[in-house]
Amino acid sequence: MCTNLTQHAAYVCLRRVPPLQNGQLGRLGPVYVIILATALIMVQPTYLVLRVSKQVQSMHTFWGSVMHVFSGFGFALLLGGMLWANGALAKLQGGKANSDDDKHYA
Repeated sequence: MCTNLTQHAAYVCLRRVPPLQNGQLGRLGPVYVIILATALIMVQPTYLVLRVSKQVQSMHTFWGSVMHVFSGFGFALLLGGMLWANGALAKLQGGKANSDDDKHYA
């Protein structure tokens, strides 16, 4: 599901006319954030698969908590990246964002 969100964000960012900001980071910044979020979210499920298949030891110490923090931070980045890609952050901050849906795509 996260990869589908990444693809959708890339499509939205590349098709937006005019771009949210100038430069590659301004135009594809939301995609980079969502890619990082996907990697952080996938830490814990990957560990669980490896633990069930008895490839790694169980972690109930500091590193177990770190995996939970990574997942939570990943979900927060995912939400922020999607809001950024759709221009909702600019609207929430009171800035100008394209209000006409027809102008978003070429």
